[in-house]
Parts: sequence; structure tokens; C-alpha cells
Amino acid sequence: MKRIFLCLFLVLFVLTGCSNSRLSSITLDELNEKLSNKETFIIYFYQNSSELEKTLNKVLKENDLNGYKIDTSKITNEEKNKLELQIAYEDPSIAFIIKGKDSSKLSHVTSESATVKDITERLKDMNFIKE
Repeated sequence: MKRIFLCLFLVLFVLTGCSNSRLSSITLDELNEKLSNKETFIIYFYQNSSELEKTLNKVLKENDLNGYKIDTSKITNEEKNKLELQIAYEDPSIAFIIKGKDSSKLSHVTSESATVKDITERLKDMNFIKE
């Protein structure tokens, strides 16, 4: 009987406890600190989990990269307005921050139908992936 419970526990642990996500949730305060520190990173903005997040996660795994994500449904309108002054984001979108600055809205990935190839090419363009 103990073995059955142990096996069930291990199976549940493996299925639920081992996340392969390369995207870490961060707060606005953490984002502002990264911007102030002039860090370079990838950030994903979303309100609901989407295919874009799954595709981005796949690309990050394939290229041994990590990124951050912010659920914009959990921030106030005032916070969104301040954020938009720093990063011209949409929901959902992937932004590329270079030395604490938004690379440009034109470089963001905003299409839900973006493919692995689309995101990989953008990461190469932004020098996150070396060719």
C-alpha cells in the first residue's frame, strides 16, 4: 500500500512539479529594476496564456535562453500607462529590451500565429541568438 502511494506521489510530482517553462513571472517593480540596471532581456506580455507563449517557450528551450513574463490583467490602468511610457507593448507581445531600453515596437512579436521560425529570426535579428 505504501508503495502505491509512493508511486502515485512520484507520478504526480513529475507531472505537476516539473515545469519546463523558460519564462519566469516578474512584477512591475522587478521589471523597473531591470530597466534601471540597463539589463538586456526578453519579456512576454499577456492577459491569458496563448499559443504565442507556448511557441516562445519552445524557441527559448531550443536555444537555451530564458525570458520573463508579466500578466497585464493583474496591473492597474495607472501602472499600464507608466509601463507604456517605457515599453510600447500589446497583449500578447514579445518585447526585446536592450541595455534597459525597448528595442522598438517594430521589433516586437505581436502575432498569435507567430511560428518558431518567426520568433527565432527575430531573436537572431536582436542578437539574442548568434548565427
